[in-house]
Amino acid sequence: AADTVNPASQANAGEQSSPTGLHDMEHRLIRETLEANAFNQSRTARKLGITLNQLRYRIKRYGIEIRKS
Repeated sequence: AADTVNPASQANAGEQSSPTGLHDMEHRLIRETLEANAFNQSRTARKLGITLNQLRYRIKRYGIEIRKS
């Protein structure tokens, strides 16, 4: 039984670093969309298809600096 390999854990073995990659991608997408919308958070949230509260949570989570126009 010690030699038994769980196929699910074997299939996911290469995905251990993917959450970081996904977070990096999300961070970049939010930052670029904010910049493209002159840091207008309402417009950015609409473009991303998320609520304003979700956007604000992610801005805080990723430490994105909001520039005032």
